[in-house]
Amino acid sequence: MSGFRYKIVGRADDMLKVKGVPVYPAAIEGVIHSFVPRLTGAFRIVLEERPPRVMPPLKLKIEHGENVYQGDLPALEQEIQEKMHRDVKIRPAIIWLEPNTLERATKKTQLLERLYEDKPSGQGGKA
Repeated sequence: MSGFRYKIVGRADDMLKVKGVPVYPAAIEGVIHSFVPRLTGAFRIVLEERPPRVMPPLKLKIEHGENVYQGDLPALEQEIQEKMHRDVKIRPAIIWLEPNTLERATKKTQLLERLYEDKPSGQGGKA
């Protein structure tokens, strides 16, 4: 049998597309959690436009770990980007945050940070 095979790593309605590559927040979360304790594990995917299509590079806000110094961040960023490229097929732009900057949720953490404005419904059509 020939053709493409996709490994589904998350909910289809959470899927993003970066350069035509399906990217699941759960897959990004898996990569980030593999770097704990150098990372806190807290992160957000920054969306400037409505999903699923994302203009590259995908932007990630990531908290570095307590004992990680500013001078260590470029090497850590390169390591994360290489693992993301290998496992998720993307090279994200990383915005570093101090530990405990991102809000922690008691239930399901919202991984997407939406910077775009929702258009009112019923106003479709082109100008």
